[in-house]
Amino acid sequence: MDACPPLTRFSFALSLTAILLAAAPPAQAAPARSAPPAGVRKGAGTRKVLTRLWLRHLPVAGIGSPVAYDFDGDGQREIVLVGGKMGRWGAAGVVAQRDGRLLWKHRFSDEQYVTPAILTVPGQTLLVTGGRDQRLHALDGKTGEEVWTLSRPGGINFNALLVVPDADGDGVRDLLATRGGGYDDARRIPGEILRISGRNGTVLTAVEVPDGREIYSAPARLPEGDLLVATGSLRIPGHLFRLDARHLQPRWRRRARHSGFIASPVVYRSAEGRLLVAAVEFEARVLVVDAETGTSVWARAFDGLETEASVAVGRFGGDGTPDLVSVAAEGHMPVYRGKAHVLWLDGASGAVLARRAVPGVAVSTPVVFDLDGDALDETLVVANDRFDQMTGRATAYLFDGRSHRLLWRRPLRRFAAATPLLIRSGAQWHLLLAAQQRAELWRFTGPVDPQWPAFRGARGDGLHRSVWAEAGAKQTGQGEPSGEEEQGVNGEGRQLDPAEQARQRTTPTVEIGGSTGDEERRGDETKRSQEQHAP
Repeated sequence: MDACPPLTRFSFALSLTAILLAAAPPAQAAPARSAPPAGVRKGAGTRKVLTRLWLRHLPVAGIGSPVAYDFDGDGQREIVLVGGKMGRWGAAGVVAQRDGRLLWKHRFSDEQYVTPAILTVPGQTLLVTGGRDQRLHALDGKTGEEVWTLSRPGGINFNALLVVPDADGDGVRDLLATRGGGYDDARRIPGEILRISGRNGTVLTAVEVPDGREIYSAPARLPEGDLLVATGSLRIPGHLFRLDARHLQPRWRRRARHSGFIASPVVYRSAEGRLLVAAVEFEARVLVVDAETGTSVWARAFDGLETEASVAVGRFGGDGTPDLVSVAAEGHMPVYRGKAHVLWLDGASGAVLARRAVPGVAVSTPVVFDLDGDALDETLVVANDRFDQMTGRATAYLFDGRSHRLLWRRPLRRFAAATPLLIRSGAQWHLLLAAQQRAELWRFTGPVDPQWPAFRGARGDGLHRSVWAEAGAKQTGQGEPSGEEEQGVNGEGRQLDPAEQARQRTTPTVEIGGSTGDEERRGDETKRSQEQHAP
């Protein structure tokens, strides 16, 4: 999920680290409709073939958004997943990109949902995450062994992490963490911002958020080092702040209208070179401000909608400059009306470029990439048929960048709050779709141009590539294919019988822009026989 949700009596989920937290019955949305043909012609554009490489039952897959990193130095990034079951157990694990094998798993006392941060320390690479056990955990990326933990007084969860430059001079980059919330409507707890040593988990700086409100969204980092944080909750107004990097004190603030910010801020550059910050309030009001001064550039409200998902950046208007896409649920918590709205907005003015609706409730950030080289980006969104982590079932929807027509839909069979992940593997691009205890990896033929390939963008800091000095050298998932594939391995090494091996090789392939979709439907009908279960 994108951010940790506030603690209320209603259960709900958020994208790049949000969660469902209460015990009341979940809000219901209309069931998803049956899938249409998978192939939709894209005019004269290039046809793209999607081939599923693997599908696995993975106990480490949950509502935290995945990341990828090459821990073993073989040139191919492994996939990091976090999950668990609220109040019962939690897990983090690393999965081989090549075949989906679970390489290791670390168990926790409660669900983990913080999108992992990756840190390099002398002799090892750490992944750091957190969740409902109110701790941060740093694990060795190769083995899963715990290196350090951090807990704080107050009985509230860590909600988000951001890797920041080394502040204590030990040669290791540090972490910025946010935590905050409350356990009932009468006692709300102010949010806390922490700078933490990446080497050993020591707290270097701890400050209360400037407005004393709660904080659930993930921070972003401007190129010069200052930080962007957003506060508030469902019905508690908050602020968007720019904080100085050294003392974590505000340079400017912008107040939300009625609700707070659950979604995280993002940064992009206008056609004129102006650095802009986009944030979306829970009541689906998108706000864009000047990064330097905090002055408003434009705001666009969508009455009757609510969102916990961050906006994503892409090219949707035809002029080649950055625009925005947002997803929002129709209705008001806890009663949603069964539609998720996809809203494409002009990055310079906020004008609505297009609007589509799909069945269900969307809680994760869209992923944006160009499939056919027309400089108009396709958009992938995930929506659940109901707002329930235990019983909801998600579907992924891919929209064309030019016409905004539906190109492809993929049922995921379980609730999904994790943002999908595009991973570069040599000359190829892979798409990871993760749901509760389930994940699948697809391969695109031909080149893919990623604009917003993951939760918090390609570098995990909330910056669009229009902000980077050298965008092309820092794409998500760099690495070369590892070569020959291993066949017949399940989970942590158990061999499959010959019949299972044969079924594993008959993975479905679909054409985006050419086929009738029969291949995907046949693949769905045989899903249970092809799904591999980790022990």
